[in-house]
Amino acid sequence: MINKITKSISAAAVLAMAVSLAPQSAFAEEEVGIGEYSGSAINTSLFSFDLNFSVADENSDDSVGYFPGAIQNFNIDEGGFFTNSEICGIPVCPAGNVKVTKLSTDPTSGNVLDLYIGSENKPVKLAGLQDLLSIQSPPGFNVETNSDDIVRYDVTFGNNSEPELVFFLQSQDSNLINSLSGLGGFTNQIPGLFPSHDVIVSDDGNSVVLNGSVFSFSLQATSQRIPEPTAIVGLLGVGFLGTLSLLKRSDVRSFVKNQIRVP
Repeated sequence: MINKITKSISAAAVLAMAVSLAPQSAFAEEEVGIGEYSGSAINTSLFSFDLNFSVADENSDDSVGYFPGAIQNFNIDEGGFFTNSEICGIPVCPAGNVKVTKLSTDPTSGNVLDLYIGSENKPVKLAGLQDLLSIQSPPGFNVETNSDDIVRYDVTFGNNSEPELVFFLQSQDSNLINSLSGLGGFTNQIPGLFPSHDVIVSDDGNSVVLNGSVFSFSLQATSQRIPEPTAIVGLLGVGFLGTLSLLKRSDVRSFVKNQIRVP
């Protein structure tokens, strides 16, 4: 009997070791910060957000990516030019949807497609957009001379169909359109604008007057995986129950043998 108890205790030790060595995938699904980049503005229009790059593209068209709810915890800090209510419609912003396309223009007018600037919703040409973004663009970034290499990200909140903010990457990687994970490779500043706020475009669509509508931001490293504490407790509980089971089976076998033993 003592030998069997010793075996049971050894089994418990093995189970406890298995808990400590269990891979991350053995933990509960609810985890903190999984699949997110943190973004924050680096000019005076201070804002921050989390980008859940694990959200799948829900658009079947390879030329357009759509990622519902990928922008999370968007918040404009105090001292910014705008407030959350002005951008999102309510004081606490809901999750934002991201639409990804290549930057394109109308071949007849030369206006940037589906981009209307300022409270008057005026179209803008590539030259005007470049003038606007150049204030916060990284070196070598140029939407006018490299328009074929510009990837555009439109962010909407709630049921609004018009983008509340738009940002741009200069890249030839076509995979960026259908997956957000590629954003992790960009460590430089990313330029963008709040298109409907405090911007005036001249009638020719080129010259631009602005006040706080242009920004640039950077993406930090991914958040660290944090196991759910209840998952560890659960695994320890499995080990404890397993040990009790071994002890009970040992006691039953001993009892049966004693009952069938011939005097």
